Amino acid sequence: MKVKNIFFILVFILIAALSIYILWEQKQKNQVPDEKDFAVENPDELVKIFLADKSSGNTILLEKQENSSWLLNKKYRAMPEKIDVLISTLKNVQVNYPVPDSQWDMVVKDLATNAVKVELYKEKSHPFKTYFVGRAPANSHGAFMIMQVDGRTAKRPYVCHIPGYVAELKSRYFTDELDWRDLNIFRYQLGDIKEVSLYYPKDPAASFRIRQNEEQVVLMPYNDTLPEIKGEVNAALITEYLSFFKKLNAEGFAENYEKKDSILSNEPIAILEAKGKGGRSDKLKVFYMPLNKRSSMQYTPSGKDINRDLENYYALYNGEAFFTIQDFVFGKTFKRYEQFFVRPVQ
Repeated sequence: MKVKNIFFILVFILIAALSIYILWEQKQKNQVPDEKDFAVENPDELVKIFLADKSSGNTILLEKQENSSWLLNKKYRAMPEKIDVLISTLKNVQVNYPVPDSQWDMVVKDLATNAVKVELYKEKSHPFKTYFVGRAPANSHGAFMIMQVDGRTAKRPYVCHIPGYVAELKSRYFTDELDWRDLNIFRYQLGDIKEVSLYYPKDPAASFRIRQNEEQVVLMPYNDTLPEIKGEVNAALITEYLSFFKKLNAEGFAENYEKKDSILSNEPIAILEAKGKGGRSDKLKVFYMPLNKRSSMQYTPSGKDINRDLENYYALYNGEAFFTIQDFVFGKTFKRYEQFFVRPVQ
């Protein structure tokens, strides 16, 4: 009986030790990514993404904010649509096949000089996953990729891809800061707007302010020195106008335009500003765009010459970002004070 008990105790100890070892091994496996473990299973847990292009020297730091937006290089809003594409890539990338031995030297050398280093963080201090993304194989899609495991570059690179996506992948890990910056200028929910104003420097009487609080919406001249219009205000039109500020995007950046300083030396044709109840403020100075070879209209329908682009403008956002904007998008905001009244003004 005594011997039998000892036997069962030994078996119990052996099973317990084996269980502990299996759990420890699983824990180690979870802590140290496998050299084929490129995909991020739970991208919602990401708080920081760092990209570094070895060939250009460009770096991109993306940090998730409390409101789930992403801050670019500690200065700018990152474009949400491009964040979505990157995160989708991080989640869905898969190993297609290992790089053949015959291509090993060539691929490793290329990754060492031309890859984009990717660091992914669930905590802000240490990346939980690091890998390198190179070019696509010849006549194929995806990308050569190699993992960093336990601080060291893995021995074998792989050809990775996203199933169903027949294109190269490196372009999804781009590192040009301008390409990441958000083109959105105004993004306000209707109820979050505290005030919108539009000032025409050459036509102050057409300028106006719209202020709203929880009780009322008020239309007024731009400042106290300008005449106030008496009449019935078109409340529906004002509501529609404020709704335009839910999403107004620029067409693109024009930071490298060689005549930027010349444009900015001119008086703006309009200054559009919105203020939110949370303290946010966005201000846009709008300038005429000179006629150029890209202008779709080079003269009027009657054949008269024109000296400016009729469909696009230059715009300075918050005194720092220089954009091109489209009349198709912003033209609807260029209202005049008197247009918000139901009846003709007496």
